[in-house]
Amino acid sequence: FLQGFPTVLGIYVPFLMHGILRNKYAQMIFTPILLYIIIHSLSPHKEFRFLLPILSLSHVLVGKSLHSFLSKSSLKGKRVKFMLAVATIHMTLAIYFSMY
Repeated sequence: FLQGFPTVLGIYVPFLMHGILRNKYAQMIFTPILLYIIIHSLSPHKEFRFLLPILSLSHVLVGKSLHSFLSKSSLKGKRVKFMLAVATIHMTLAIYFSMY
């Protein structure tokens, strides 16, 4: 499960870590996520679909981190470029993984 969680989150892992380290509220939200991962890691039967219940909470933390990252005054002109880069990476990965 510890290998599957970053796989499911994809390129948002750094933003998840940024959100957790910068905010006490985010640490409180991440605690149940971590407990869920630890408990399900003990099970011999592991599938990616078992990560779906914690994915929405993880995306809340990622969104909070992205908001604080993109709202900085020094990045105001680079928002569109950043979002296009993220979309391009996602589309490239989606096309690649859907081919095989």
